[in-house]
Formats: sequence, C-alpha cells, structure tokens
Amino acid sequence: MNLVNKVKEIMMGLWNRIPSNLLEKIKNVLAIIGILSIFYFIFFFGIEKPKLIEESEEKVEILEDEIEENHKEIKILEKENIKIEKEIVKLEEELDVIQDKSEKYKKQYEKEVSIIRNASDDKLVKLFTDTFESYEG
Repeated sequence: MNLVNKVKEIMMGLWNRIPSNLLEKIKNVLAIIGILSIFYFIFFFGIEKPKLIEESEEKVEILEDEIEENHKEIKILEKENIKIEKEIVKLEEELDVIQDKSEKYKKQYEKEVSIIRNASDDKLVKLFTDTFESYEG
C-alpha cells in the first residue's frame, strides 16, 4: 500500500504543477477526443454490425430452406423405403411358396427315382410302357 500512496502523491504533484489554463485546454481536447470516439463507435457499430447481422440472417434463411428441402427429400425416401420393404416381404413370401413347391417336387422326384432303382426288370418295362402310353393318348 505504501507504493500506491507514493505513486498517488507523485501524480497529484504533477497534476498540481500544471497551470489551470492548460488544464482547461487538456480537458477540452480530451472532451473532443471522447466525442469523436463516441461518433466512431456509433458509426462502426451502427452501420457495420447491421450489415453483418443482415448477411448472417440471409445465410440462416438459405440454410433453413436447405434443411426444409432435405426434410422433404427424406420423407420421399422414407416412403420409397417403405414401398421397397413391402415389396421385399412380398417377394420373400413368394420365395417361401416356391421353396415349398421345390421341396415337394424334390421329394417326389427322389421317390420316383427310388421306385425306378428298386424296380425289377418286368416292373421297369411296364413303367416305361405305361409312361409312353400316357404321352400318346
């Protein structure tokens, strides 16, 4: 605290040594600088900031439009996805039916092959004869 008091004493001593008419001129110069500073800040913040704000608002509007357009595209794609998923379910059901038929035909084929393999010569001749007669008729 002693140092602060010393600095204060020195500053007050300097201040008291300045002639009063010079103090008035210094006050006037500082007042003019203050007024000019106020006008500068009013000009800078009053003109430049609204331009920046306006540009930012335009960018925000553009981005909001793009977001809205993206939401529309997403909805369209979601509808298309649902349509495709329904088609996949339908095709899977059809595939199940085809697989069931295929399995049925496979078992039938294996049964007929087994009959032919296990048949005697007389039964084979009769089987071929019956088969060819059914094609002619």
